[in-house]
Amino acid sequence: MFEAQTISNILDQFCQNSCQTPNWSKSGILFTKNVPLSDRENIKRIFPCPNIDSSFVHLGHPLILPSKDRSAAYAFIYDKFKSKLSNYKANLWNVNLINSLFYPTVANSILQTPIIDDTGQDILVWKLTPTGLFSPKSAYKHCFNNLQLPPRERPKTVPPHIVALLN
Repeated sequence: MFEAQTISNILDQFCQNSCQTPNWSKSGILFTKNVPLSDRENIKRIFPCPNIDSSFVHLGHPLILPSKDRSAAYAFIYDKFKSKLSNYKANLWNVNLINSLFYPTVANSILQTPIIDDTGQDILVWKLTPTGLFSPKSAYKHCFNNLQLPPRERPKTVPPHIVALLN
């Protein structure tokens, strides 16, 4: 009971300082089975909000995840995301969405980009190294070698602040 009263005092102080109040009808308390009924009733006198149970869903997200496997527990997010991409399987851009989000020139560029029909796994490849792995040093080397300067005008040594950046 002491903890509930302390939280109530903190909320009261917050309300006084911010001129805001909690919307108790949109709030809820989830009691575990181990909380005695008398404690529940006392806490409810302090916080006048409805009870919620373990099946409660807020903004599409369950409060209690029954699965210990995170990928299974969050599969609903993946399914929800996939359902939003109704045009994804058809390999079509959502023209109205693109036009509403971007300036016309940018939207036209996006809409002219083909959507490939490939369900293989994505991989990251940096084609400028034999291993395919990116490093700041390989990026610098690429930029250095592609300077639009004649070879005689290119720097002969790497400036110290660039060496420090690459290490």
